[in-house]
Amino acid sequence: MKLSMVCHLQTILGPTAAFSVPTTMLRFVVVTRFTNKSASCHSMSLISYCDLVGVAYTEEETKDMAAEIEVVDGPNDEGEMFTRPGKLSDRFPQPYPNEQAARFANVGAYPPDLSLITKARHNGQNYAFALLTGYCDPPAGISASAA
Repeated sequence: MKLSMVCHLQTILGPTAAFSVPTTMLRFVVVTRFTNKSASCHSMSLISYCDLVGVAYTEEETKDMAAEIEVVDGPNDEGEMFTRPGKLSDRFPQPYPNEQAARFANVGAYPPDLSLITKARHNGQNYAFALLTGYCDPPAGISASAA
């Protein structure tokens, strides 16, 4: 019997998995390994780097990953905002500063936040997997905005 990726994901996550650590790990692995394109348009605003510790990465690996981003923090003693390297407690960075910028960059479409997408859609784990892996480069001579 040959199992599809959909069945395989259901086996890993279980039919009732929602916002759980395995689901969080799956989303992050799919975004980083299968397509960096999704990370540049879909946000995961409710997921912190610490959600990955012990699931997909060690604490040290996750700290290194978080340190690669710059986080606006503050205010300092002078009342000014400043940037610092990311920490485990920081949430994943947003690809756009606001909804209007996201729509402008995506020809009017607003990419859904993937933090809770498995709760928001029927068969959500498979929806997220298909959403993140279903895109491909447009054929030669066709621009993405024209497609």
